[in-house]
Amino acid sequence: MKPIPDIASRSQVKAYGEQVEMPYRALYYIVYLCGCRISEALAVRESDFETVEVDGKIAHIVTLQNLKNKKAVIKRLTIGTGTKEEFEMLTDILSYKDNVLENDLLFKFSRVVAYNHFSKILVTIPATDVDNKRRILDYTFKLHPHYLRHCRLSHLVNYYNLNNPYELMQFAGWANITMAQTYIQSDWRKTTKTILQKNIFYK
Repeated sequence: MKPIPDIASRSQVKAYGEQVEMPYRALYYIVYLCGCRISEALAVRESDFETVEVDGKIAHIVTLQNLKNKKAVIKRLTIGTGTKEEFEMLTDILSYKDNVLENDLLFKFSRVVAYNHFSKILVTIPATDVDNKRRILDYTFKLHPHYLRHCRLSHLVNYYNLNNPYELMQFAGWANITMAQTYIQSDWRKTTKTILQKNIFYK
C-alpha cells in the first residue's frame, strides 16, 4: 500500500531520523512512534517505560503526560514493532534509554534546541497528482516535529486500519474526535474516489 500524498513512508521516516545523532535521534523516533507532541516527548523519564505481554507478544509501553490537554493527565501508548523499520527505531530508543539514570529525564535540552536539530533534516516529497492538481516539481522543506506526529497518525489509519475515531483520538491525546475524523475521512474519501475512477462500469 502506498502512503497518502505528502506523507513520508515508514522507511523514509527512519532514514530521515538517521541524519541526526543521539540523543536527538531517540527523541525523533519517540515523537514518531508515539505520535506525540515534542513537549510530551521531552518530559519522558527513564521510569516511564515498561514491557508487558499482550496476547503472547511483547509490547513496549511509554507513559506520556498530555501537557496540552490537562484533563487527560496520562496516556499510555504502545511503541509499535510491527515492521522492520519500527523495530530498528525502537531498538535505538531502548539502547539510549539504558544509559539514562533511573527516573531521570531522557532528554535534558529545550524544545528550541530540538527544533534546531530537527530543522537540519530536509524532507523531499516527490511531484505527484492530487485531485487533478499536479505539482510538477518535488517539494522540499525543513522537518518540524509535528510532521512526524502527522505521519504516524496517517500511518496508523492507512497501514494499521485504525479507523475507530475514538481510538485514534485517545492515541493522539485530542479532547474530541474532530481531528480523528479528519484523518479517517481523508483516507476513505481518497480510496473511494480511486475505486470509482478505475471502475469501468462507473459513468
